[in-house]
Amino acid sequence: MSKNAKNSLWLLIVDKLIIAGILVLGVAYFDGKLIKLDSALSENREIRLEEFRSQLERERERNLEKFKHTLTEIRDENKSNRALHQQTFDHAFQSQQRLIKFQQSKELETLKEKNKFENDISIIKIEKQLAYLEKQLSEFYWPVRVRFEKNNAIWYMMSKRQIGGVLDSIVLANHLEILDILENKLHLAAPDKDLETRIGNYINHVEIFRAMRLSGNTKEYPGDINSSFDYNEQFSQQVKNQCDSLQAYYNRLILEHQSLMHIDPN
Repeated sequence: MSKNAKNSLWLLIVDKLIIAGILVLGVAYFDGKLIKLDSALSENREIRLEEFRSQLERERERNLEKFKHTLTEIRDENKSNRALHQQTFDHAFQSQQRLIKFQQSKELETLKEKNKFENDISIIKIEKQLAYLEKQLSEFYWPVRVRFEKNNAIWYMMSKRQIGGVLDSIVLANHLEILDILENKLHLAAPDKDLETRIGNYINHVEIFRAMRLSGNTKEYPGDINSSFDYNEQFSQQVKNQCDSLQAYYNRLILEHQSLMHIDPN
């Protein structure tokens, strides 16, 4: 091999070595750069991760504060709503109570007015009944009864020797007064058929009695002429019984009237 060839070979080897060295150096350089880059990236990643964590923590704290604030607002609003609801309920309850009291008051007032009206009606009815009973008793039954009582007392005192005397004239006078009452006040007796029959018989007795005395017959009585003309004591007894019954009813009505007059409608 020539010298030139050897030099060329050595130059080629040197060039290869240089290139290989350069490559080795380049690889090492780039490995260092890559390591530095990776380290920088790792460090930057840690920094960014920490920042992200801090940001997340701050965001969490802000959200927590917002949540607490919202929760507080909700609680305050609920309290306000509960207070408003309670106030509304209280107002509605009080209004309902006032309405109930008003209705009860109106019902009580209506009841009082009804009771007063019914009481007044009862008083008016009783007063009408009393007025009619007073007329019956004062204008018919008691006047007739008293005259019958007088005649009965006189009759038991009379004897056959006294017929036509003063006592006889008193008896006839009482009969005539009773007859006058019958003629003018009979409607107050409100007689039934039985009483009407007895009144008719009594009227016949009195009229015959009077006619006999006017004709000068002072020794006989209507029954002496005809037994159907005799004096019927059942009529006077019936008058007495009816008078007692009406008087008792009148007395009861007086007590009832007094009771109603003292009733307080309130």
